[in-house]
Amino acid sequence: MDTDSIVKMGRYGLLNAFEALAIAQGHPRPFRRLFEIKRKIDSARPNPTKSIFGTKIALEMCWSFAADCVEIPRAESNPVLEALLDIDGIDPGEALLLEYAVRNPNALLVSGDKRMIRALCGPDGAAFHAQVLGRVVHLDRIVQVLGAQANGWATVRAGIVGAPGCDTAIHDAVAVQHNDAVAQQRLLTLASNSEAASRGLLRAAL
Repeated sequence: MDTDSIVKMGRYGLLNAFEALAIAQGHPRPFRRLFEIKRKIDSARPNPTKSIFGTKIALEMCWSFAADCVEIPRAESNPVLEALLDIDGIDPGEALLLEYAVRNPNALLVSGDKRMIRALCGPDGAAFHAQVLGRVVHLDRIVQVLGAQANGWATVRAGIVGAPGCDTAIHDAVAVQHNDAVAQQRLLTLASNSEAASRGLLRAAL
């Protein structure tokens, strides 16, 4: 899991729901995450409201979730990692996740970063696009699936509306001016369009 996906689900109050869904779909704990999230949490503790976590509650939720995950070791320099770092739009943390996914063909990558997705879909990312084809789930789809569960929509929508600066596209899809049916359809369309544009990289289910 990339740091963006954990932080955003923490801000939406959805980490526990995500964990339950992942386990139900056959993805047992422990999940794997990057080293950087603990550093971000530690630096945010003095003033969570001024950080990427937004609130102390979200920070503590992220801390609890991250503590139950396994940290992906910082890989030694190797040709795959170096090639990923050379792709514009892929940062060092994402390169580490992708390098892990390349080495572990059964791994599923959860991402909240569309910049990385676009980079993999570009000409420089073609080789790695093929290697992780159908093994990336974006946050758009995760929140859509959680919202489609029985009694899940109100919690999902309230979490997103309550954190308007967290992810602009997701927030705009479910903004308060839309009724529930329209907002649900807009969120579904957002996820589906991203998946279609990814040429098979993104999967439509966890």
